[in-house]
Amino acid sequence: MIMKKLILISVIFLGIVFTSCRKDFDEQPEQAPTSMEDLQVPSNFDWKTTKDVNFNLKGEFNSLVEVLASNGKVYHKAFLTQNQTYGVKLTLPAYEKQITLRYRSQEVTVELDGSTVNHTF
Repeated sequence: MIMKKLILISVIFLGIVFTSCRKDFDEQPEQAPTSMEDLQVPSNFDWKTTKDVNFNLKGEFNSLVEVLASNGKVYHKAFLTQNQTYGVKLTLPAYEKQITLRYRSQEVTVELDGSTVNHTF
C-alpha cells in the first residue's frame, strides 16, 4: 500500500515538473526589417549623430580653458585673454547632455539644452 502511494506521488510530481517546464512555441518572434522602407521610425527622430554648440567664454585672468566630455575626454582647449570673450563653435556628439568647463582650478558642469553656452569664470 505504501509502495502504491509512493509511486502515485512520484508520477504526479514528475507530471507537474515536466508540464511546468514546457515552452510555448506558438509565439512568433518579431521579424527584423529587411529594407529601409520597413523601418518604423518616430516622426521626431532627426537622424543626426552630432550637434553644433557655440561657446562664449570669458575669464578674469589669462589662462587655459578646456571643454570636457562627461567621460573626461577633452573636446577643445583654448587660451582665454583676461576679460575678453572667446567664441568657438564645436561639433559635439548628439548624446552629450552636459559638458564640463575647466578653467584654472575651477570645474563647472553646464547643461547642453540649447545651441549656445555663455559662461564667465
